Amino acid sequence: MAQRSIVRPAHEALSDIRDAERRWDGWNSDAVKAVNALVNVLLQHHAAQQPAAWHPSLLFLFPDLVAKFEAANLHSARDALARLRTVVDKMAQHVSNIDAAADKLATLVPLVSQAAGTQPFAFGTLEMYARLARAACETYKKAMTVREEHISQLDATIRALEGASAAPLLPPGSLDSDAQLVKILTWQDSPGLKDARLDHPDHTTILTLADFDDLLLLESQV
Repeated sequence: MAQRSIVRPAHEALSDIRDAERRWDGWNSDAVKAVNALVNVLLQHHAAQQPAAWHPSLLFLFPDLVAKFEAANLHSARDALARLRTVVDKMAQHVSNIDAAADKLATLVPLVSQAAGTQPFAFGTLEMYARLARAACETYKKAMTVREEHISQLDATIRALEGASAAPLLPPGSLDSDAQLVKILTWQDSPGLKDARLDHPDHTTILTLADFDDLLLLESQV
């Protein structure tokens, strides 16, 4: 019963988590490039609105130059936002895969007692892995929330700039280069995400997401 009902699906769940985490990391690298490109477009738009951005002779020769530049820039911003959302949707799908695998592990926990306590893993109990998987999933969900909040701010910034108002109501810090750099670094610091602490079943051992990844690797090699 253990082999049929527990061991294989349990190892498949860990494999699914490991695969989803690797793919999430890959898409996050693409997301960093996409969000950086979008922020640069918006900062260029902001810089172009400053009085010293254009030589007076250019404005005299081409009175509609600024308006055309801003329109083209906002179009580029919309395209960049769409690309960013596509990448983040991919990342969210992999978090959903981690979520599903964590649920799968949790449903297998009661079966251990029915299989005379047989454990499917070499470096921990099924219950331990189920709890670590759930904690890992919540960590990725929090990371996604931070990214989605930044995207919402960027979207609101574009919509404000697209409006007819001469003084658009912009989200705080939306066109501040330092503030945006801090947000981009949050996207970029995916390795830092691995330092997030996970709840360990004995409540005394401190494990990080990186430790969990190491355990997944070890279990895959048994």
